[in-house]
Amino acid sequence: MKGRLYYEFRNEFWYTWKYFPVMWAVAKTLHNMATNLVTASREGAIRSYIRGYWDGLRGLGWVLKERQPLPKALLHRVVSRANWRWLGAPPVEERKPEERSKLEESIP
Repeated sequence: MKGRLYYEFRNEFWYTWKYFPVMWAVAKTLHNMATNLVTASREGAIRSYIRGYWDGLRGLGWVLKERQPLPKALLHRVVSRANWRWLGAPPVEERKPEERSKLEESIP
């Protein structure tokens, strides 16, 4: 479990910085570091946490060179609904049909 957490922490850090706009990447990184610290503590994997983020920082150079921030509409497709809070509301065309019709009805 501890080895798996190392890769999850490191790779999530890289994924965030490669594909998220900078301000969202900062907010998501801070949130992930806090929640992952709780997970690492619970699992007895503090060393994996430290190594994962340390190695994530060490590899950040290549991630930034390969950086390809996704457009907001596309991010809503690849990010789970639970993480949409980082993105704000999805564009109308990305919402469920029932949500779309409610929004369209409210527009004068």
